[in-house]
Amino acid sequence: MSELSEQIGQRLRTARKAAHYKSARAFSSQHHIPETTYAQHESGTRSLNVEILIHYSRLLKISAGWLLTGHGETFQETSHSNQHQEFIAKQSLNIENLINTTNVTPSNLTAQNQLAIKEFLTEMWNGILQLIKKID
Repeated sequence: MSELSEQIGQRLRTARKAAHYKSARAFSSQHHIPETTYAQHESGTRSLNVEILIHYSRLLKISAGWLLTGHGETFQETSHSNQHQEFIAKQSLNIENLINTTNVTPSNLTAQNQLAIKEFLTEMWNGILQLIKKID
């Protein structure tokens, strides 16, 4: 599996949860998508073609550009401030859970891994702050 497929899968999972689907099974069942196919897309073990990426974007009401790159507007319609607020809240909880459940100390990480974790958390937090500014 490629790094890009994994990243798209992570964003797909985030968007599905923000859209209140508790599981990949619930989402795929409701939209008549083979469960294994969707689960592989979400896990990043199966790459998406453009048509499927756009189809998922429409079903989840998210930007296809964001799903592909992680940049830009997340949601297709910016007038849904409640949807934005829910997404921000979920991302904040995801970051908090990541920090709280990761039993990693600087002593057992290489400097490169420490930097990668710091960059990831910083990028995630900056994305949340950008969304907050757009809501206000």
